Amino acid sequence: MEIVIFTILALLSLPYLVVVTLLAFILIKQKHLNVDHSSKDVATDSLEVSIIIAARNESKNIRRLVESLAQQNYPKEKFEIILVDDHSDDETAFIAEKEFRKTDLSFSLLRIENDSVVTGKRAALSVGVESARFNLFLFTDADVFLPPNWIRTMLGSLTIDCHLVAGPVIIRSKSSFFSRLEETEYISVSAMTAAFGLAGRSVMANGANMLVRKESYMNALSMGYQKGYPSGDDMFLVEFLRRNYGNQSMVFCGKYDAIVSCDSSESLGAFVSQRLRWAGKARGYRDRYIFLVGLMTVAFNTIVACSPFLIMITPTFLWLFCLLLMFRGLSEGLLIWNWSSLTRQKNLFPYYFVLLPLYPYYVLFIGAVSTFIKPKWKGRDLSRF
Repeated sequence: MEIVIFTILALLSLPYLVVVTLLAFILIKQKHLNVDHSSKDVATDSLEVSIIIAARNESKNIRRLVESLAQQNYPKEKFEIILVDDHSDDETAFIAEKEFRKTDLSFSLLRIENDSVVTGKRAALSVGVESARFNLFLFTDADVFLPPNWIRTMLGSLTIDCHLVAGPVIIRSKSSFFSRLEETEYISVSAMTAAFGLAGRSVMANGANMLVRKESYMNALSMGYQKGYPSGDDMFLVEFLRRNYGNQSMVFCGKYDAIVSCDSSESLGAFVSQRLRWAGKARGYRDRYIFLVGLMTVAFNTIVACSPFLIMITPTFLWLFCLLLMFRGLSEGLLIWNWSSLTRQKNLFPYYFVLLPLYPYYVLFIGAVSTFIKPKWKGRDLSRF
């Protein structure tokens, strides 16, 4: 009986390990981040794009954002910036307007002041797109740093049949040990996002770096894609586009000059709150690819997490626990090593092995708690959504 249970658990763990290993080899094969693969389907400098940003209580970060937008290596007359102030109760709007006026950028500052009309990031972005003049939308966040060739590089990945270009996002840690663990943890997320996208099967995107055709986005809005969630503009849009336009409608821009970076969380509480918000959106997912990836991940982590407790029944399961950790370390380690090499974060690779035995319990904890608790976000109570 012990051997039967051992075999069943091992077989249930296999799909996750195989998929992660295949994703790792996709990153080995694709050297996009170090090679110029600008699209031949479009003349990049001829494209006009509206950059749309929702900001809430970002007075500490908004100046950096404006500076990085002003330094973009792209014709100023070819892009506009629409910043939507989402009920900020600090000086975000004041600082943004002051800093934008120092530049020669075309910008609009939209303030949302009535909570009963528009609430949440997705709703704020909807206000922004209604004011956009151009037929391409480039989304990012207010707390990020944008490299000088960001606009040009993202547009260079656009093809005639493409509706969405997902771009890479990484976390830049502070000097603390925990912030480096957080940066390392997010490398695994961004690596899987990149590998699935480069394989032509996008299952994730990040709203901090996303290029979308206006027609496609407006179609998603008109069809009310997952209105019950205040955020999730990225993942729900991926679902909508696959359902209506197919896998070929989405590509991943795997180039170093497209990488958007953001700071690590200010505290452990802020980190947990953010992950709970991300996990809380999972209840709204309807896409079979996203569901299968999530199912494989949860199943694998559940088996790994339970294995040490099964040792009390028989020491045989100690072998299962050790083997799963070893093969996980090999498959995920290969994935993370290749991605961190491309994003120039190899110095963080040793931190992965600190996270390795802890990660299953972290995943299950976040998943379980997110079903009962909706945390606050920048002072906003999300429990009423």
